[in-house]
Amino acid sequence: MKSNISVKFFLATKKKKGENVPIYLRVLFERKKAELFTGLNTTVKNWDPKKQRSKKDDNISDQLVKIESKIRDIIYLLQKEDKPITATIIKDIYTGKSATENTVISYFELHIAQQKKANELAKGSISRYEDTLDHLKEFLKAKKQIDFPLNKINFKFLNDFDLHLRNQLSDKSKLQLERNTINKHHSRFRTILIKAVKESQLLKNPYQDFKFKYTPSKRTFLTDAELDRIKTNDLANNQSLIKVRDIFLFSVYTGLRFQDAQSITSNQIVIDKNGNAYLSIVQAKTQEAIKIPLFPAAVEIIKKYEPTGEAKITGKVLPKISNQKFNTYLKVIGEHAGIEKTLSHHVARHTCATTILLSNEAPIEAVSKWLGHTTIRTTQIYAKITNDYLQKVANKISDKI
Repeated sequence: MKSNISVKFFLATKKKKGENVPIYLRVLFERKKAELFTGLNTTVKNWDPKKQRSKKDDNISDQLVKIESKIRDIIYLLQKEDKPITATIIKDIYTGKSATENTVISYFELHIAQQKKANELAKGSISRYEDTLDHLKEFLKAKKQIDFPLNKINFKFLNDFDLHLRNQLSDKSKLQLERNTINKHHSRFRTILIKAVKESQLLKNPYQDFKFKYTPSKRTFLTDAELDRIKTNDLANNQSLIKVRDIFLFSVYTGLRFQDAQSITSNQIVIDKNGNAYLSIVQAKTQEAIKIPLFPAAVEIIKKYEPTGEAKITGKVLPKISNQKFNTYLKVIGEHAGIEKTLSHHVARHTCATTILLSNEAPIEAVSKWLGHTTIRTTQIYAKITNDYLQKVANKISDKI
């Protein structure tokens, strides 16, 4: 049984009319709340906030007991039938809305609850859906609405939502959201609406008429010369910086995302019958299984940290560090090495795709498999930004013809 569901009554003093103040019900579950008017009114003087009951009117108190009892019954039945639970779902069942009309927020919350229950999406993916849901709530709040009928979503709704997103600031950069980030929010919302069409909640997906706008993605990567400057710099013999450099270089030679690199354990390193080493992992972001051949340079980094006490305690191949601290140290490393580009862990993955793989004539299909991309279209972004790759292909063809 879930014990973190809170049911409380409170006075909505902002909606006070004369002496009468409406009594509201608040259902709180997993830090998400839903509120509704109980249909009852009282005065501030006659309200006991601690007991959440009327001090003098037994009829009001009895009505509140009945309302709370109904809410508890709904929670009990949802738990008994092992169905998804959100504050909005509880509210909709109580008001009867769930039987007649689905709304955007309640339907979106239901989808997230179902995905959590099915355990089919990674936590990071769930978090991104919740982020899109938060943007939708802010959008409706700006329109002075709490929710919106699912079957009334149209092109104008999507266009207005797009305009809202264009005026939002990124939590990290504090700059306006980039076009491609906005598109990801649309993509997740579109997934919800496609599901609604399949479940006959919508006659037509309004995204059929809404065209995504794209801006070219910029992928920062290091050249061979820049990579050499980082590898050969003494970094003032600072051990913390040296550790960060090793983690960075490991991802340069493997193409791993930060979370995947930090999660690697020794039992994920496999040696085949020919003595070749490779990694066998399931990516946290996509849940795709990939096998990555290990270059000797990557194997050297693994061996460097094998005997350390940290490796024995954590069971991890690489030193443990937070992404934020890693990127902070990496900027210091870039300054030491005279690199003018802004460095982050993403740069390591981009450098693997371009300088290590594509520029050395690795077929784009192999690069796509190496990086664990679910579609080759993602990999093609890297192919567009390295002229060396195109030139080498041209030289190879010229030699043949």
